[in-house]
Amino acid sequence: MRVPLASTLLGGALLGVLWRVVAPLAAGLSDRAETAAAGDGSFFLLAALAGLITAILLHRRPGSSPAGRFLVVFAASAVASALAVGLSMVTGGPRLVAWGGLAVWPLVVAAGVLVLTAQSLVSGGDPLPTVDRTSTVVTEKVDQASKDA
Repeated sequence: MRVPLASTLLGGALLGVLWRVVAPLAAGLSDRAETAAAGDGSFFLLAALAGLITAILLHRRPGSSPAGRFLVVFAASAVASALAVGLSMVTGGPRLVAWGGLAVWPLVVAAGVLVLTAQSLVSGGDPLPTVDRTSTVVTEKVDQASKDA
C-alpha cells in the first residue's frame, strides 16, 4: 500500500508544478474578469487528467486487496489535490478560488474505477485483472527440475 500512496502524493506535487506553469498561460488567453476562472479551470482539467490516469493504473494493478487499495488511493488523491494547491500557493502560483476543485481528482478516480470495472463485467472479462506471479515461479521451477532430471 506504500507505493500507491507515495506515487499518488508525488503526483500531487507534480500537479502543483504543472498548475503553476499552465495557469498563467490560461490566464493570458482570457480577459481580466475571467482570470480566476481560467486558473481554476486549468486546475480542474489537470486534476481530472490525474484522476483518469490514477483510475486506469489502479484498475490495471489492483493488488492483493483491491478495495483497500482503492480506499488508500482515493484518500491519497484528496490529500494530493490539497498538496498541489498548497505547493502552488507557497511558490507564488495561482490560488484556487473554487475550493470544490479539490474534489475533482478523487471523484474522477472513483468514477473511473466504477466505469472500468463495469466495462470489464459487461464485456465478460475479469473486473480485477491480476498477475499470478506465484504460479509462474512454481511452473518455472517445475520446468527447470524436469530439465535437470
